[in-house]
Amino acid sequence: MPPVPTSSRPAPSSVLLTVVIRCGTGAGLVAPDLNLLLSEIAPDGRHGRVLSGLVTAVFLGQFLSPLALRRLDRGTGLAAAFTWTGGAPTAGAARPWPVSPPV
Repeated sequence: MPPVPTSSRPAPSSVLLTVVIRCGTGAGLVAPDLNLLLSEIAPDGRHGRVLSGLVTAVFLGQFLSPLALRRLDRGTGLAAAFTWTGGAPTAGAARPWPVSPPV
């Protein structure tokens, strides 16, 4: 791991608190909506299987993300690794997704 430059300073507490609040609010708004969406579109008798797939995906992501980030960190550096992990989902969210016709 390369040494940390002496000129770099940690972010102020106010910045970190703002980031944590914004990320927590986003996750708190998305998780229930995703549960509701999946339970609405799941066929009858499959709600449990669909929602357990969502929970599995969340926990698998929590397990695999540090492993993937470490590999990316070794290849590009920590700042670039966090830029990539933030930029890739942002680019995916900005992509125009097809809208299903109303039922």
